[in-house]
Amino acid sequence: MTHFAATFLNLALPNKAGFEQIMEAVKKHLGDNWSTPTWPDIRRLHRTRNLVQHEGLEVDQANISVWAAATSSYTRSLVSAVWGVNISDAALAEAVRDADLKGLLRNAEVNARRNSPIESIEYSRQAFRTAYGYWQKQYRRRMAFHREPMRTDIVDRSAFDYLKREIAEVDEASVAIAFSGDPGEYVWFRDITANPEVVRTVTADEAQRALGFVFGWIVRWESFTDSYIPDLAHRRQVEQRRVRTTHGPAHVAAARVLREVDGTQVELDLIDVPDADDYDLWRSTLLRLLKEGRQVQEWWNVTDSGKLRHGSAEGAISATELAECVSAALLRVEVDIQARRSEDEASRRARISEAAAYGKSYEATVSRFPSWVEKVWLAETLETMGGFSQSRLMFSITESAWPYRQTIASSLRVDEKIEQCYPSGQEKALRVFPQLDVMELASAFEGISADIEEMIADGIASKRTMEDSRQFLESQLKEAFRL
Repeated sequence: MTHFAATFLNLALPNKAGFEQIMEAVKKHLGDNWSTPTWPDIRRLHRTRNLVQHEGLEVDQANISVWAAATSSYTRSLVSAVWGVNISDAALAEAVRDADLKGLLRNAEVNARRNSPIESIEYSRQAFRTAYGYWQKQYRRRMAFHREPMRTDIVDRSAFDYLKREIAEVDEASVAIAFSGDPGEYVWFRDITANPEVVRTVTADEAQRALGFVFGWIVRWESFTDSYIPDLAHRRQVEQRRVRTTHGPAHVAAARVLREVDGTQVELDLIDVPDADDYDLWRSTLLRLLKEGRQVQEWWNVTDSGKLRHGSAEGAISATELAECVSAALLRVEVDIQARRSEDEASRRARISEAAAYGKSYEATVSRFPSWVEKVWLAETLETMGGFSQSRLMFSITESAWPYRQTIASSLRVDEKIEQCYPSGQEKALRVFPQLDVMELASAFEGISADIEEMIADGIASKRTMEDSRQFLESQLKEAFRL
């Protein structure tokens, strides 16, 4: 700590300066700002440490408590003098940048100080799983080869499932150990947090140990992210783009012919291409224009670096025809993009207006909907899944109705006006297709409401019965054991 303070203060120190020299230099620099009565004890501690290390002398156990107190006082006074921080108020969470992780670690520390080890280790577990999830996404993006271990036609299903679990465990451990410092600590932390019975009996020391492991893991991961450049190959390609400096269209700056096994390939360097925000849309539009009316045997590609490549399986490429085709597409692409943006904006405004009108209609007829329907709305945005547009008509249901969402969906599909109804995975919501008006949807709900309400009531009653039985049996056990 003393050497760190001297380095922080940018003090000039002699080569191979010893502890006492460094301490005197820091004292001289800080002057009256640093004063502690423990300097003599710290000197004796340091000299005794040297004798123990180099001469093999035994320590007088009576001095241990004095030196421990002196070390604590010395460190606190030095930190306060150099950084103006009360070390008692310092929190591990303050060294973490990510807001979610900082909050979880702060809760873990607070509960550890309150002697609530169970709550503390649970927050530590949540912090680790969150940070591990961040790292796993970074790791997976680089390691795209992860697949199922093998097919079930090679081994039987039981062996397949066993191997899959074993490989998954090894895979998770290899990913987690990357920032563990000590692999044994990860194994300890994994085992203690995986067993609910152990967690319920965790001690204060174990909670503190878990907190230390998670904090160390997170700061190592955050340090790694400072120097890690994801998708490096893509970024290097992007750096090669010759982005436009004017409002004019892109044009060809250089051309070359490449000979490939499957035919002739032409590579064109494009200059004045759009910036990163518009590049992907520009590229997809350009490729669509280039392919219009062309031969099936041809292929086109625009690289991340801004190169246009064209190939023909037939081998013969007309330079004049290619130049005319490319030049026309480069001129037209800007017009097409502008037209598409105008259409998208008009469509967006129409959706917003339609959603607002639908919301007003729902508010006027909300009394016709069952109590287990929380809200009905028309989404303002278009969402796709698997290349297909999702229905914009959505409704959310209560917590008590959510376990029966599949039954609700299948019951609604019986209505001749409803083709599809399926959970969307967000806001406890389901989607309905086609887009019915509010009165039609209310009518469909009225047709199934009684059955769904009966299911919900039966579920609540079943839970209540189970709880009553549990309490009754517990009461009998206490009486039988005279507790």
